[in-house]
Amino acid sequence: MIPRQRIAMMNRSERILTTDDDSQKCRLFMGNLPKVKTEKEIFNEVSRITRGHLVRVITYKNFDDPSMHRGFCFLDYGSMATASNAKRALSKQKVFGCKTFVDWADPEPQVDADTMATVRTLFVRQYGSVLDERMLTKKFGRYGVVERVKKLKNYAFVHFERREDAQS
Repeated sequence: MIPRQRIAMMNRSERILTTDDDSQKCRLFMGNLPKVKTEKEIFNEVSRITRGHLVRVITYKNFDDPSMHRGFCFLDYGSMATASNAKRALSKQKVFGCKTFVDWADPEPQVDADTMATVRTLFVRQYGSVLDERMLTKKFGRYGVVERVKKLKNYAFVHFERREDAQS
């Protein structure tokens, strides 16, 4: 995705300054966390290190053991300045006794409405390993005609015949 850009004329000269749009740079990625820590524990520890300003912690459940997360999280801050200060502080300190990896999170790609209007496929995760493609087809079939299901390691893609069925 090409980031939206702002262009500003500098001192009435012919030079143009181009910068990335900072509106999405309020989220950090932090890896190498102990998987047993809860979102609340991570929130409290990171807030202590970064002197507050943390808005939200996002973790994803471990597929094999839902009581744990996957060893990384996303940290949301209210502004780019507070996120930048937090990145600097977290890069210098251990979190829960671990040397963590902290970097800017990749922005979520923006998909235009015309493209979204044609999507008929659902991404499904965290349904457990006991469901096979036949069972997923049956479960999702109550919402409409399922063309096919592609189950991979611990997630699946469910392809519907009509978009309206995928939305229900």
